[in-house]
Amino acid sequence: STGSYLLYVGSEQGMLYLYNNIENNINGEFFLVDSLYLSGVNVNVSGADINNDTKTELVFGEYAGGIGLLKYGIPQGLGFSEFQVSNIHVSLYPNPAKDFIYLNFDNATKTKNVQIQILNVMGKIVKHDYLQTLSGQYSINIQDLSAGLYFLSITVGSQVTTSKFLKQK
Repeated sequence: STGSYLLYVGSEQGMLYLYNNIENNINGEFFLVDSLYLSGVNVNVSGADINNDTKTELVFGEYAGGIGLLKYGIPQGLGFSEFQVSNIHVSLYPNPAKDFIYLNFDNATKTKNVQIQILNVMGKIVKHDYLQTLSGQYSINIQDLSAGLYFLSITVGSQVTTSKFLKQK
C-alpha cells in the first residue's frame, strides 16, 4: 500500500519493528522507521489484506499462545452518546451449535423492526436479517458458517443486545 517494500520484524523481547530501505538493498542497511511493544515473548508477525479494504492488517502471535490483530484506522463502536440498559431479553441455544441456533424471546419482548446480525471475530457481518415483528422463538440456519466463534447482535431502535456462540463442524 506504500508503493515500496517494508520489513516487519518481531522480537524475543515482545517488540515489533518496522524497517524501510528494503528494495534492491537486501545486503545493505535497513532503516528503523518505528517500533511497538506487543507485551509478548518471541513475537512473530505476518501481514495481508484480510478484510479486503486495500490496507494491510498485521496478525501477530507470541510464544505463550494467543494472537492479536493490528489494523489501520479508528475502531468503530468506541464510544456511546448515551448508555441505555437493553430491554431486549433473549436466550440463544444450543451453544455450541451445528446447523441452527434458536432465539427465544420472553413475553415482554414483543417489538417491531428488528435487525439481527451475526458477526465473525473480525467484526465482519456474515449473516443478517430484518424482522417486521418479533416475539416467541426465531431460528437461524448457520450451516453455511465455518466452525468458530461468532457474535449475535439484535438491534431494536437504539437498543442493542449481543450474545456469543460457537459454531461446530
